[in-house]
Amino acid sequence: MMLGKKAQFCLFLCLVLSMPLLAGCWNRKEVNQIFFVSAGGIEKKENKVRLTIQFLRPKEKEQQKKESSAITLTTQGETIFEALRLLNLRVSRKGFWSHAYAIVLSEEIAKEGILPYLDLFRRDHEMRQDMVLIITDKPEQLLRSVPNIEMVLARELKDSMKGGSKFAGIPVFSTLHEVAKMLYSKSPYAAITHVTVDEKSKKFRIDGVSFFQKDRMVGTFKEKDVSGWHWLTGDIKSTIITLPCDKQKKTAAANLSIEIIRATSKLEVIRENRRLTLKVKVKAQSNVGENGCKSDLKKEEEFLRLGKLTSDKVGKIIEHMFDYAQKTIKTDVFGFGSVYYQQYPKSWKTIKPDWNELFSNAEKEIEVDVKVIGSGLIFSEKIGE
Repeated sequence: MMLGKKAQFCLFLCLVLSMPLLAGCWNRKEVNQIFFVSAGGIEKKENKVRLTIQFLRPKEKEQQKKESSAITLTTQGETIFEALRLLNLRVSRKGFWSHAYAIVLSEEIAKEGILPYLDLFRRDHEMRQDMVLIITDKPEQLLRSVPNIEMVLARELKDSMKGGSKFAGIPVFSTLHEVAKMLYSKSPYAAITHVTVDEKSKKFRIDGVSFFQKDRMVGTFKEKDVSGWHWLTGDIKSTIITLPCDKQKKTAAANLSIEIIRATSKLEVIRENRRLTLKVKVKAQSNVGENGCKSDLKKEEEFLRLGKLTSDKVGKIIEHMFDYAQKTIKTDVFGFGSVYYQQYPKSWKTIKPDWNELFSNAEKEIEVDVKVIGSGLIFSEKIGE
Protein backbone atom coordinates (compact mmCIF):
# COMPACT_ATOMS: atom_id res chain seq x y z
CA MET A 1 0.00 0.00 0.00
CA MET A 2 1.36 3.41 -1.00
CA LEU A 3 1.74 6.05 1.71
CA GLY A 4 0.31 9.50 1.21
CA LYS A 5 2.56 12.53 0.87
CA LYS A 6 1.78 13.63 4.41
CA ALA A 7 2.64 10.20 5.85
CA GLN A 8 5.87 10.06 3.81
CA PHE A 9 6.90 13.47 5.12
CA CYS A 10 6.25 12.40 8.74
CA LEU A 11 8.28 9.22 8.24
CA PHE A 12 11.14 11.20 6.68
CA LEU A 13 11.05 13.70 9.55
CA CYS A 14 11.18 10.89 12.15
CA LEU A 15 14.19 9.33 10.44
CA VAL A 16 16.05 12.65 10.31
CA LEU A 17 15.33 13.43 13.96
CA SER A 18 16.43 9.96 15.10
CA MET A 19 19.82 10.13 13.36
CA PRO A 20 21.61 11.99 16.21
CA LEU A 21 20.45 9.25 18.59
CA LEU A 22 22.10 6.56 16.48
CA ALA A 23 25.58 8.08 16.74
CA GLY A 24 26.69 5.87 19.65
CA CYS A 25 30.40 6.68 19.49
CA TRP A 26 30.23 10.45 19.28
CA ASN A 27 32.27 10.93 22.50
CA ARG A 28 34.56 7.92 22.25
CA LYS A 29 38.06 7.98 23.71
CA GLU A 30 40.77 5.92 22.09
CA VAL A 31 42.81 3.73 24.46
CA ASN A 32 46.05 5.33 23.34
CA GLN A 33 44.69 8.75 24.36
CA ILE A 34 43.94 7.99 28.02
CA PHE A 35 45.56 6.43 31.09
CA PHE A 36 43.56 4.30 33.54
CA VAL A 37 43.64 5.69 37.08
CA SER A 38 43.75 3.04 39.81
CA ALA A 39 43.77 5.33 42.88
CA GLY A 40 43.96 8.93 44.02
CA GLY A 41 45.55 10.25 47.21
CA ILE A 42 44.62 13.65 48.66
CA GLU A 43 46.52 15.65 51.28
CA LYS A 44 47.32 19.30 52.01
CA LYS A 45 50.59 21.16 51.58
CA GLU A 46 50.98 24.90 52.15
CA ASN A 47 47.22 25.51 51.81
CA LYS A 48 47.15 23.69 48.48
CA VAL A 49 45.75 20.32 47.52
CA ARG A 50 48.46 17.74 46.93
CA LEU A 51 47.13 15.05 44.61
CA THR A 52 48.87 11.71 44.10
CA ILE A 53 47.62 9.66 41.16
CA GLN A 54 48.46 6.01 40.60
CA PHE A 55 47.68 4.76 37.10
CA LEU A 56 48.22 1.63 35.09
CA ARG A 57 51.32 1.55 32.93
CA PRO A 58 50.58 1.24 29.20
CA LYS A 59 52.35 -1.89 27.96
CA GLU A 60 53.47 -3.22 24.64
CA LYS A 61 53.27 -6.93 23.98
CA GLU A 62 57.04 -7.21 24.02
CA GLN A 63 57.44 -5.65 27.47
CA GLN A 64 58.56 -7.91 30.27
CA LYS A 65 56.12 -8.75 33.03
CA LYS A 66 58.73 -7.97 35.68
CA GLU A 67 58.20 -4.27 35.19
CA SER A 68 55.82 -2.58 37.64
CA SER A 69 52.24 -2.38 36.37
CA ALA A 70 51.58 1.02 37.94
CA ILE A 71 53.07 4.52 37.82
CA THR A 72 52.62 7.06 40.64
CA LEU A 73 52.81 10.82 40.06
CA THR A 74 52.13 13.78 42.36
CA THR A 75 50.90 17.28 41.56
CA GLN A 76 49.18 20.09 43.45
CA GLY A 77 46.75 22.94 42.87
CA GLU A 78 44.19 25.22 44.46
CA THR A 79 41.53 22.51 44.02
CA ILE A 80 41.51 18.80 43.23
CA PHE A 81 40.16 19.50 39.74
CA GLU A 82 42.95 21.99 39.02
CA ALA A 83 45.61 19.59 40.33
CA LEU A 84 44.14 16.88 38.13
CA ARG A 85 44.33 19.04 35.02
CA LEU A 86 47.87 20.22 35.86
CA LEU A 87 48.89 16.57 35.76
CA ASN A 88 48.62 16.83 31.97
CA LEU A 89 51.76 18.96 32.02
CA ARG A 90 53.61 15.79 32.98
CA VAL A 91 51.80 13.07 31.03
CA SER A 92 50.55 13.03 27.45
CA ARG A 93 47.21 11.34 28.19
CA LYS A 94 44.02 12.28 30.04
CA GLY A 95 43.10 10.38 33.18
CA PHE A 96 40.19 7.94 32.96
CA TRP A 97 38.60 7.19 36.38
CA SER A 98 35.99 4.58 35.53
CA HIS A 99 38.32 1.75 36.63
CA ALA A 100 39.65 3.40 39.83
CA TYR A 101 39.72 1.32 43.02
CA ALA A 102 40.33 3.76 45.88
CA ILE A 103 40.49 7.31 47.21
CA VAL A 104 43.03 7.84 49.99
CA LEU A 105 42.56 10.80 52.36
CA SER A 106 45.06 12.18 54.87
CA GLU A 107 44.30 12.34 58.60
CA GLU A 108 44.66 16.13 58.43
CA ILE A 109 41.89 16.36 55.84
CA ALA A 110 39.78 13.83 57.76
CA LYS A 111 39.90 16.00 60.90
CA GLU A 112 39.05 19.10 58.87
CA GLY A 113 36.06 17.58 57.06
CA ILE A 114 36.02 15.20 54.09
CA LEU A 115 32.89 16.29 52.19
CA PRO A 116 34.51 19.22 50.31
CA TYR A 117 37.27 16.87 49.13
CA LEU A 118 34.77 14.26 47.94
CA ASP A 119 32.62 16.72 45.98
CA LEU A 120 34.41 16.18 42.65
CA PHE A 121 34.25 12.40 42.95
CA ARG A 122 30.52 12.45 43.72
CA ARG A 123 29.71 15.08 41.08
CA ASP A 124 31.66 13.95 38.00
CA HIS A 125 29.93 11.41 35.76
CA GLU A 126 33.16 9.44 35.12
CA MET A 127 33.78 8.68 38.80
CA ARG A 128 32.72 5.29 40.14
CA GLN A 129 30.71 5.36 43.36
CA ASP A 130 32.11 1.96 44.43
CA MET A 131 35.63 3.31 44.98
CA VAL A 132 36.67 2.55 48.56
CA LEU A 133 37.71 5.32 50.93
CA ILE A 134 40.85 4.98 53.04
CA ILE A 135 42.31 7.13 55.82
CA THR A 136 46.07 7.21 56.35
CA ASP A 137 48.76 9.52 57.68
CA LYS A 138 50.46 10.22 54.33
CA PRO A 139 48.52 9.23 51.18
CA GLU A 140 51.51 9.70 48.87
CA GLN A 141 53.61 7.37 51.02
CA LEU A 142 50.86 4.73 50.95
CA LEU A 143 50.39 4.88 47.17
CA ARG A 144 54.16 4.60 46.67
CA SER A 145 54.43 1.60 49.01
CA VAL A 146 55.11 -1.95 47.84
CA PRO A 147 52.14 -4.29 47.23
CA ASN A 148 52.28 -7.74 48.82
CA ILE A 149 50.90 -9.90 46.02
CA GLU A 150 49.14 -7.95 43.31
CA MET A 151 50.96 -5.91 40.68
CA VAL A 152 48.68 -2.92 41.37
CA LEU A 153 48.65 -1.61 44.97
CA ALA A 154 45.19 -0.01 44.78
CA ARG A 155 43.58 -3.26 43.71
CA GLU A 156 45.25 -5.12 46.57
CA LEU A 157 44.07 -2.48 49.05
CA LYS A 158 40.47 -2.80 47.91
CA ASP A 159 40.53 -6.60 47.82
CA SER A 160 42.17 -6.78 51.26
CA MET A 161 39.52 -4.51 52.74
CA LYS A 162 36.74 -6.51 51.12
CA GLY A 163 38.19 -9.86 52.22
CA GLY A 164 39.00 -8.62 55.72
CA SER A 165 35.49 -7.27 56.18
CA LYS A 166 33.92 -10.49 54.88
CA PHE A 167 36.10 -13.09 56.63
CA ALA A 168 37.55 -11.33 59.70
CA GLY A 169 34.99 -8.63 60.49
CA ILE A 170 37.72 -6.06 61.20
CA PRO A 171 38.11 -3.45 58.43
CA VAL A 172 35.13 -1.54 57.04
CA PHE A 173 34.45 -1.82 53.31
CA SER A 174 33.32 1.79 52.93
CA THR A 175 32.66 2.84 49.36
CA LEU A 176 32.06 6.42 48.25
CA HIS A 177 28.35 5.62 47.98
CA GLU A 178 28.16 4.00 51.43
CA VAL A 179 29.96 6.88 53.15
CA ALA A 180 27.68 9.44 51.49
CA LYS A 181 24.67 7.41 52.66
CA MET A 182 25.94 7.41 56.25
CA LEU A 183 26.74 11.13 56.20
CA TYR A 184 23.27 12.05 54.96
CA SER A 185 21.39 9.87 57.43
CA LYS A 186 19.27 11.35 60.26
CA SER A 187 22.24 10.99 62.62
CA PRO A 188 25.23 11.63 60.32
CA TYR A 189 28.37 9.60 60.96
CA ALA A 190 30.87 7.57 58.98
CA ALA A 191 33.27 4.66 59.48
CA ILE A 192 36.28 4.36 57.16
CA THR A 193 39.18 1.90 57.20
CA HIS A 194 42.52 3.22 58.48
CA VAL A 195 45.74 1.99 56.84
CA THR A 196 49.37 2.48 57.86
CA VAL A 197 52.70 1.83 56.11
CA ASP A 198 55.50 -0.11 57.81
CA GLU A 199 58.66 2.00 57.77
CA LYS A 200 60.96 -1.01 57.28
CA SER A 201 59.12 -3.19 54.78
CA LYS A 202 57.40 -0.26 53.00
CA LYS A 203 54.23 -2.37 52.87
CA PHE A 204 50.73 -1.44 53.95
CA ARG A 205 48.81 -2.82 56.91
CA ILE A 206 45.15 -2.33 57.76
CA ASP A 207 45.29 -1.28 61.41
CA GLY A 208 41.87 0.03 62.40
CA VAL A 209 38.78 2.07 61.62
CA SER A 210 38.42 5.87 61.72
CA PHE A 211 35.09 7.20 62.96
CA PHE A 212 33.47 10.48 61.95
CA GLN A 213 30.97 12.82 63.58
CA LYS A 214 29.27 14.29 60.55
CA ASP A 215 32.20 14.48 58.11
CA ARG A 216 34.97 15.16 60.64
CA MET A 217 37.15 12.40 62.10
CA VAL A 218 36.83 12.14 65.87
CA GLY A 219 38.97 9.08 66.51
CA THR A 220 40.55 5.89 65.19
CA PHE A 221 39.95 2.56 66.90
CA LYS A 222 43.01 0.37 66.40
CA GLU A 223 42.07 -2.69 68.40
CA LYS A 224 40.85 -6.11 67.34
CA ASP A 225 37.49 -5.47 69.00
CA VAL A 226 36.61 -3.07 66.17
CA SER A 227 34.58 -6.03 64.92
CA GLY A 228 32.09 -4.86 67.55
CA TRP A 229 31.04 -2.16 65.08
CA HIS A 230 30.12 -4.83 62.53
CA TRP A 231 28.20 -6.78 65.19
CA LEU A 232 26.21 -3.71 66.20
CA THR A 233 25.41 -2.50 62.70
CA GLY A 234 24.45 -5.96 61.46
CA ASP A 235 27.32 -5.95 58.99
CA ILE A 236 29.10 -9.05 60.30
CA LYS A 237 29.42 -11.70 57.61
CA SER A 238 31.98 -14.06 59.08
CA THR A 239 34.62 -13.94 61.79
CA ILE A 240 36.47 -16.17 64.24
CA ILE A 241 35.85 -16.15 68.01
CA THR A 242 38.62 -17.81 69.99
CA LEU A 243 37.80 -19.56 73.28
CA PRO A 244 40.51 -20.66 75.76
CA CYS A 245 40.52 -24.20 77.14
CA ASP A 246 39.42 -24.59 80.74
CA LYS A 247 41.81 -27.05 82.36
CA GLN A 248 44.65 -27.52 79.87
CA LYS A 249 48.06 -25.92 80.16
CA LYS A 250 48.08 -22.69 78.19
CA THR A 251 49.82 -23.16 74.85
CA ALA A 252 49.39 -21.73 71.38
CA ALA A 253 47.22 -24.71 70.39
CA ALA A 254 45.17 -24.84 73.60
CA ASN A 255 42.30 -22.82 72.18
CA LEU A 256 39.08 -23.49 70.38
CA SER A 257 38.01 -21.51 67.31
CA ILE A 258 34.35 -20.78 66.64
CA GLU A 259 33.56 -19.71 63.06
CA ILE A 260 30.58 -17.37 62.76
CA ILE A 261 28.73 -18.28 59.56
CA ARG A 262 25.74 -15.91 59.74
CA ALA A 263 24.55 -13.17 62.06
CA THR A 264 21.83 -10.56 62.41
CA SER A 265 21.39 -7.61 64.75
CA LYS A 266 18.47 -5.40 65.74
CA LEU A 267 18.82 -1.94 67.29
CA GLU A 268 16.10 -0.47 69.47
CA VAL A 269 15.72 2.75 71.48
CA ILE A 270 13.57 2.61 74.61
CA ARG A 271 12.37 5.97 75.96
CA GLU A 272 11.10 6.14 79.54
CA ASN A 273 10.46 9.67 80.79
CA ARG A 274 13.79 11.39 80.15
CA ARG A 275 15.91 8.24 80.20
CA LEU A 276 17.05 6.47 77.06
CA THR A 277 18.10 2.84 76.80
CA LEU A 278 19.90 1.67 73.69
CA LYS A 279 19.23 -1.99 73.08
CA VAL A 280 20.98 -4.33 70.69
CA LYS A 281 19.92 -7.92 70.01
CA VAL A 282 22.36 -10.16 68.17
CA LYS A 283 21.64 -13.66 66.89
CA ALA A 284 24.24 -15.80 65.17
CA GLN A 285 24.99 -19.32 64.02
CA SER A 286 28.43 -20.86 64.07
CA ASN A 287 30.58 -23.94 63.59
CA VAL A 288 33.53 -25.34 65.50
CA GLY A 289 36.44 -24.55 63.22
CA GLU A 290 39.33 -25.78 65.38
CA ASN A 291 39.21 -27.90 68.53
CA GLY A 292 42.53 -27.48 70.32
CA CYS A 293 40.76 -28.20 73.62
CA LYS A 294 39.73 -31.74 72.56
CA SER A 295 36.14 -31.01 73.57
CA ASP A 296 33.79 -33.97 73.14
CA LEU A 297 31.49 -32.71 70.41
CA LYS A 298 29.32 -35.82 70.50
CA LYS A 299 27.46 -34.32 73.44
CA GLU A 300 24.68 -31.82 72.91
CA GLU A 301 25.45 -30.07 76.20
CA GLU A 302 28.95 -29.29 74.89
CA PHE A 303 27.45 -27.40 71.95
CA LEU A 304 25.24 -25.46 74.37
CA ARG A 305 28.23 -24.66 76.60
CA LEU A 306 30.32 -23.42 73.67
CA GLY A 307 27.39 -21.34 72.44
CA LYS A 308 27.11 -19.69 75.86
CA LEU A 309 30.86 -18.96 76.01
CA THR A 310 30.82 -17.54 72.47
CA SER A 311 27.79 -15.36 73.28
CA ASP A 312 29.56 -13.98 76.36
CA LYS A 313 32.71 -13.13 74.39
CA VAL A 314 30.79 -11.48 71.55
CA GLY A 315 28.88 -9.48 74.19
CA LYS A 316 32.17 -8.20 75.64
CA ILE A 317 33.44 -7.24 72.16
CA ILE A 318 30.24 -5.27 71.52
CA GLU A 319 30.41 -3.64 74.95
CA HIS A 320 34.03 -2.57 74.38
CA MET A 321 33.10 -0.92 71.08
CA PHE A 322 30.00 0.62 72.68
CA ASP A 323 32.09 2.12 75.50
CA TYR A 324 34.54 3.60 73.00
CA ALA A 325 31.69 5.31 71.14
CA GLN A 326 29.98 6.60 74.30
CA LYS A 327 32.96 7.58 76.47
CA THR A 328 35.89 8.30 74.13
CA ILE A 329 34.56 9.83 70.91
CA LYS A 330 31.03 10.51 72.29
CA THR A 331 29.47 9.93 68.89
CA ASP A 332 26.68 7.68 67.68
CA VAL A 333 28.50 5.64 65.03
CA PHE A 334 25.96 2.82 65.00
CA GLY A 335 22.84 4.53 63.63
CA PHE A 336 20.76 4.67 66.83
CA GLY A 337 19.71 8.19 65.81
CA SER A 338 17.99 6.86 62.70
CA VAL A 339 16.32 4.17 64.83
CA TYR A 340 15.07 6.83 67.27
CA TYR A 341 13.67 8.86 64.35
CA GLN A 342 11.77 5.82 63.06
CA GLN A 343 10.32 5.08 66.51
CA TYR A 344 9.64 8.65 67.70
CA PRO A 345 9.52 10.90 64.60
CA LYS A 346 7.63 13.76 66.32
CA SER A 347 10.25 14.37 69.01
CA TRP A 348 13.29 13.89 66.77
CA LYS A 349 13.58 17.55 65.74
CA THR A 350 13.64 18.60 69.38
CA ILE A 351 16.43 16.28 70.47
CA LYS A 352 18.45 16.13 67.23
CA PRO A 353 20.91 18.95 68.17
CA ASP A 354 21.74 17.14 71.45
CA TRP A 355 21.57 13.58 70.13
CA ASN A 356 25.26 12.68 70.58
CA GLU A 357 25.14 13.92 74.18
CA LEU A 358 22.00 11.88 74.82
CA PHE A 359 23.65 8.88 73.14
CA SER A 360 26.74 9.20 75.35
CA ASN A 361 24.66 9.25 78.56
CA ALA A 362 22.16 6.56 77.59
CA GLU A 363 21.93 3.15 79.25
CA LYS A 364 22.76 0.15 77.11
CA GLU A 365 21.44 -3.39 76.94
CA ILE A 366 23.29 -6.06 74.98
CA GLU A 367 21.66 -9.40 74.25
CA VAL A 368 23.66 -11.99 72.31
CA ASP A 369 22.58 -15.50 71.34
CA VAL A 370 25.14 -17.52 69.41
CA LYS A 371 24.26 -21.11 68.57
CA VAL A 372 26.93 -23.65 67.64
CA ILE A 373 25.34 -25.91 65.03
CA GLY A 374 28.22 -27.82 63.42
CA SER A 375 31.60 -29.39 64.10
CA GLY A 376 33.04 -30.06 60.66
CA LEU A 377 34.11 -33.61 59.80
CA ILE A 378 35.29 -34.59 63.30
CA PHE A 379 33.15 -34.99 66.44
CA SER A 380 35.78 -36.25 68.89
CA GLU A 381 39.28 -37.58 68.45
CA LYS A 382 41.29 -39.35 71.16
CA ILE A 383 44.48 -41.28 70.49
CA GLY A 384 44.26 -44.98 71.31
CA GLU A 385 40.52 -45.28 71.02
